[in-house]
Amino acid sequence: MSRGVAFNDLFLRRRIGRDFSSIRVRIRNEGAAVTLAAKVLEASGAEWTTRRVSLAAGTDWQWIEFARSEWHAASWSRDADGRMDFPLEYVTLIAFDVQPGAEYRIAVSRVDVVRPDPPVLTVEKFALPTTLRAGRMAALTLTFMLDRAGVTDDAQLVFRQSSNDVFRVPITLPTPPSRLLPKQRVALQGLRFHVPLYARGGRFSVVPEIGGAVHAEDFEPVTATIEPRQVGRTVADVKVCRGTPTLFINGEAQNGMAWATYSPTAEVFRDSHRPASRSSRSAARPRKPVMV
Repeated sequence: MSRGVAFNDLFLRRRIGRDFSSIRVRIRNEGAAVTLAAKVLEASGAEWTTRRVSLAAGTDWQWIEFARSEWHAASWSRDADGRMDFPLEYVTLIAFDVQPGAEYRIAVSRVDVVRPDPPVLTVEKFALPTTLRAGRMAALTLTFMLDRAGVTDDAQLVFRQSSNDVFRVPITLPTPPSRLLPKQRVALQGLRFHVPLYARGGRFSVVPEIGGAVHAEDFEPVTATIEPRQVGRTVADVKVCRGTPTLFINGEAQNGMAWATYSPTAEVFRDSHRPASRSSRSAARPRKPVMV
């Protein structure tokens, strides 16, 4: 029963690791009439929401389905690239049009993430250097096929230790997985990728993940050892430079500029140092990061 707030959020804090065709909810409204919607929190920190559905008072159990095509970035949030980034951190049902003094009783018995059966990834050849260095480029050999088109266009290398995913490295394919023909053979030689500068050192098992597919049963991961970056000594102090207290790092004066964003995605970070065109400099871009 609300004292004045016109909405209420019902959180289900379960991760959704990959894309879906719909999210459906089995629900019963035991109280006053209400308007229902849903939202999710994506990996980049933006919230996405759906259409609104009217629930009459005192309705019996029913399924409400939110198709993937109905999800969009929420008006109260900001999304840098217009793409839902996985994993999702939670699913939330939103009760709108809540009136003060009315009693609301919403029962939820089930929340389903609906997906079509994923394609199967058959890997014929997969090789990369046995030793990788953090912060360096490396090359791999990969020959594969999907039994049908990918359900996403993601392609990445997953580095694991003790069955746990430690980090992922994106790889760029010549053809997006969703555009591949069934059993189209893709052979890549010398495909380059970047090992993260702060990657943990040690021995990893590495597997390719392509287009949301599952691996064929006979797939075997490869093993690689990462040499971590060499830790150096950093000295920071404040000294007067041209009459102004100035931050020096390793003897070099720094201008003290800082960069921050509410949308920490690769696209936003890349945009922070890309030269602006004349048209973009003159146009307002509300999602552009701000130098402070």
